[in-house]
Amino acid sequence: WPRGILSGSQLGARLVKCWLCIGFWAGLSSAYVAGLRGKCLVLAPLVSSGFVYVAGVWLGTMQVDDL
Repeated sequence: WPRGILSGSQLGARLVKCWLCIGFWAGLSSAYVAGLRGKCLVLAPLVSSGFVYVAGVWLGTMQVDDL
């Protein structure tokens, strides 16, 4: 449901159109809220983006499309 809400605007649709995008923006916002700064602020979105991509590929192979 969050993806559907964000897709309502043109900017929101660009930010959540793929698994990598969702992971990156979620990681960046979470790292900022957690107080990470410097290199960790750059590294956290990349790690979460990779994790979300792997999870998305795994869910795709399991044919789970309802998420």
